[in-house]
Amino acid sequence: MQRWDQFTISRRLKDVKNVFYGSNKLTIYITRIKYGKFSNSAPCNLCIKKIKKLGISKIKYTHDEKTIVRCKTEEYNVDHESKSFRKMSKYMKF
Repeated sequence: MQRWDQFTISRRLKDVKNVFYGSNKLTIYITRIKYGKFSNSAPCNLCIKKIKKLGISKIKYTHDEKTIVRCKTEEYNVDHESKSFRKMSKYMKF
């Protein structure tokens, strides 16, 4: 399984923006699979900022193995910083 670092994710989000720039009807689907089951994949603070900046209007993410959460991006608020972000912020400035 490929591991995604923050640079790769940011780059992919920029690619999405270039393709769909100006569209406000985009929905992003976020999933995480842990031990063969869906797990919490709610976007962290940095990811939701990037998602909002791209103009993606809705997000859908897995909360646990049986629940998919759907919400408008503008209504989603979080103060969680991912473990990867905390590690990277020691070496990079955001």
